[in-house]
Amino acid sequence: YQRRVRGTTQAGQVRMASPNTDSRAFLKKVFEGIDTNHNGKLEATELKAALKGAGFNFSDKIILRMIKLHASAGTSLSFDEFLELTQFLETMKSTYGRVDNDKNGKIEMQELGEALFDVGLNLKQDKIKTLLVIVDHDHSGTVEFEEFVELSFHLRYLHKMYLLVVDNILKVPEEEFRKLLSHQGLKNDKIVSELLAKPSVTFDDFLGILIKNGAAS
Repeated sequence: YQRRVRGTTQAGQVRMASPNTDSRAFLKKVFEGIDTNHNGKLEATELKAALKGAGFNFSDKIILRMIKLHASAGTSLSFDEFLELTQFLETMKSTYGRVDNDKNGKIEMQELGEALFDVGLNLKQDKIKTLLVIVDHDHSGTVEFEEFVELSFHLRYLHKMYLLVVDNILKVPEEEFRKLLSHQGLKNDKIVSELLAKPSVTFDDFLGILIKNGAAS
């Protein structure tokens, strides 16, 4: 996709407006009400309840991916991290609603590509088609909002891994590079060998290698 959308920055990142005082106060109240042990952090179960209170209902799998991407501590979210997450979700909800042309709560492949582009992920049609199959759990051929969120967070996680590859490929010894990716869950030797054979790798290339080797889901 080459269409430029206002509010989109680089891949995997979205520019978000700061919340107004009323919404911040509301979310602070939600956060404090769910933070049952009053430690100023939300664990996975607390986060799920907090997001439900803010109008979002997601599976445990998506909740864990949200924490991996937004929590500096790794296993829990501070209020500011929770605030950033809810802002991102509102942006995604707005994007999804904009591309859902017939307003039936479902988007198709072309619309999915536009929606992903709006949240900073510019992918080719063949990758989008494969990803649609991965995330379309009910085999409807369309993507519901929760499936879109799941895919978006998964792609942001893969993009984070991709940046790790770009920052280290050919800059550290091969064995160290393999260990680095292994610690991130990428243990397929064939994938690592393909990456090492392509020192100049785009995110689309990286995603294509993962898909080819069955490691994109």
